[in-house]
Amino acid sequence: MQLRAQWEDVAETLFIVIDALIALEKGGVKMQITDIKCKLMKIPIEKSVAWSWDPLPRTEIRYTLVKVETDEGIEGYGCVQLGSEVIEFIEHTVKPAFLFLIPDLYLAIGQQTRPMRAANFVGPRVSAIELALWDIVGKDAGKPVYKMLGAAREKVKAYVSTGELRSVGEHVKFAQKVVEEGFRAIKLRARRLKIEDDLEVVKGVRDSVGDDVDIMVDANQGWGYAPPFWSRRTALKFAKELEKLDVVWLEEPLGKDDLDGLAELRKRTDIQIAGGELEFGLPRFKTFVEKACYDVIQADACFCGGILEMKKIASLCEAFGNQFIPHCWDPGLGIAANLQVIGTLLEEVCPYMEFPYDPPWTPEVRDCMLEEPIVAKNGFVKIPDKPGLGVEVNEEALEKYVA
Repeated sequence: MQLRAQWEDVAETLFIVIDALIALEKGGVKMQITDIKCKLMKIPIEKSVAWSWDPLPRTEIRYTLVKVETDEGIEGYGCVQLGSEVIEFIEHTVKPAFLFLIPDLYLAIGQQTRPMRAANFVGPRVSAIELALWDIVGKDAGKPVYKMLGAAREKVKAYVSTGELRSVGEHVKFAQKVVEEGFRAIKLRARRLKIEDDLEVVKGVRDSVGDDVDIMVDANQGWGYAPPFWSRRTALKFAKELEKLDVVWLEEPLGKDDLDGLAELRKRTDIQIAGGELEFGLPRFKTFVEKACYDVIQADACFCGGILEMKKIASLCEAFGNQFIPHCWDPGLGIAANLQVIGTLLEEVCPYMEFPYDPPWTPEVRDCMLEEPIVAKNGFVKIPDKPGLGVEVNEEALEKYVA
């Protein structure tokens, strides 16, 4: 017993020495989180818009911007498309826990998984904090996050992601426009009262752009709160028709918890089934893989738990032969975070990135908080390569749009 106690003393001394060496390497102190601040952002848009998943007319886009401050003066940013409810939750529940339990910033990234999962079980999504931590780590190292995690490429093919339900003629005209700009993939929405009307739009776009442009279709049945609500039979009927139009995937064709229905649909159709955009946590995505619900899994760093959790989900997909193509219908800062993960993935795992591009949700509006918008050239988006999340926040714009 005495010898064991001596060895425990030696081990404790070694740990103290190691901690001291780490501190010396960083200039004598570890970087500490000193504060977490949240601001509600309100982006006005020129005309009211009704997205297919949110049919109520909106005249502004709201989201929460999170800023993490450190004792070394480095600040990091993250965001999530939630409002005052997430601010209240972070300020009064999450922030005190972070500052008390894991104030060391570098440890916080690895150790935050359990408290983050607990927080997201009882309250709104707080992944924005984790994004801000990565932003700081990258800035401290002078590198973009994707190069710290193991870069695999510097650009990715973009698919134009539309949001509103328009007439066949309007969709055809827009599709022709983006093809002229260099895009070779476009996603259409399917939430009209009759699936025949949805199919007419898909067919019109296919006829206008030809066979060399990829088309995806999003039914937004996963979590939508307004009709129409599809049955399994409707989803199968629609999927079979999309096969004839050479559509790449059908997204969210059934409710998010109908895992057996999704798995059965996947078996009975040749079109890929995609989903998982607002889901949270590695265990949930493990269930999707085990149940064989999706061909394409679409986690979003702003919602799924952050960049570290997203990397784990992407690895799970790669191991089990699923494609991993993140949901990116986010403000520019969120898109940048997702692109950092995409930059670490091989093309066969992640062949596309979602590029929200549907007036009024264009890069100029979508990315107004950034010094430079995230743009596509010849149908490809460059992985942002500035330190941190790869982009810089425009402080003047930030103050201008605080709600």
